[in-house]
Amino acid sequence: MRKSKSNMPKVILLIIIIFNLSVIHTMLKGIDNPLARQTEEVRKQIESENWQEAKNDVVKLNNIFEQKRWMLEFFGPIEHVSNVRQEVQELVQEVKLEEKNDALTTLTRIEARFREFVVL
Repeated sequence: MRKSKSNMPKVILLIIIIFNLSVIHTMLKGIDNPLARQTEEVRKQIESENWQEAKNDVVKLNNIFEQKRWMLEFFGPIEHVSNVRQEVQELVQEVKLEEKNDALTTLTRIEARFREFVVL
């Protein structure tokens, strides 16, 4: 006579693992993101047309991005990180040239990309 094995313990274990990973991901998303915080500072300066402060803040944004880039490349698609890097360089140039509309458009694209990443 053959014993039937139940798959129920495996299913329960899988559900527990998925739930725990979901909770961890949610917690990481809720952690203060330095890149998002700095992009908000850049946005405030650009909108108020305070170009000197905007230049300083965009340099800070670039520095933070370069410090965190290895982590972004490790946890996310490398091509997304490369695109963000190019967009940050575009933003630096647009702020130097004081092009408000172009800078805000580029900043919006950068912010959308940063929302895709979990940054510690």
